[in-house]
Amino acid sequence: MSAELFPPEFFVELARQGARQKMGMMGERPEAHRGDQVLGFERRRWQAGDRRGHVDWRATARTGQPVVRSMERERGGQLCLVLDRSASMAPNHIDRDIAQRRLCLALSWLALEQGARVQIFAGNQTPARFSGWARRAAVIPFLQNLEAPSGADVVQELKRRPEAGSALHVLSDPWCSAEDLQSWALLTQGFQTCQWTSLMLPSENAPPKQVLELQGAEGGASMQVDLRKGYAQFQDSWKEFRLKQRDGLIAAGFHPLELLCENAKQDAANLLRRAARHGVL
Repeated sequence: MSAELFPPEFFVELARQGARQKMGMMGERPEAHRGDQVLGFERRRWQAGDRRGHVDWRATARTGQPVVRSMERERGGQLCLVLDRSASMAPNHIDRDIAQRRLCLALSWLALEQGARVQIFAGNQTPARFSGWARRAAVIPFLQNLEAPSGADVVQELKRRPEAGSALHVLSDPWCSAEDLQSWALLTQGFQTCQWTSLMLPSENAPPKQVLELQGAEGGASMQVDLRKGYAQFQDSWKEFRLKQRDGLIAAGFHPLELLCENAKQDAANLLRRAARHGVL
């Protein structure tokens, strides 16, 4: 999956989104603080005693002089990303699964570039932690090796209270009911911002007008639905369900967003553009 998961055009668009965010932060971003924790953005000429791992090889090749990146203290708080890895994330194809991984990388990458630390919770897997601009590429193999979606929803629990300025972002499907969302309210406490993005498939938002055989992705009996008649009624019920979910998310402390997942093979760059337009990035 690695080649099709993060194709070259994805990173081209990710770089554009990173530049766009930096332009938006001009005049507001705090100055880098010199320290001894992570590699920063500032560059200077190499001096005796500098570590080889601090050399910026691209800048060195460009200038013809040895250039290193200065060390700075981490800043920007922490971003906690929660990935819904239940079976309903990939009911009959992998488009939503791929979209979730791509968005997770984009959010992690941009946060690390801004000096934040990133923690990723993915289903029942051990949480992964990343810090430092130089480690942003380490997120890629973690996402490539995620287990396939399976089982039921997992409500994550944090072992320690989030630090000041931390942000929470959940990437899920649109099938968590308003009642089930009540258990997420405890998770939002202590975060400065909490965002929930529901990733929708075109077949969920506008299913074909025909007889459909439906099977619960996380268990349950199958059922037959005839959408050749009563399609407007389905649309009304779907809209009502989403409004209830939105109210449930707000009550739990989240800012709710929705994002459509198109065909994964052609959607790597466009996904990031849509995410930026809808406020996901």
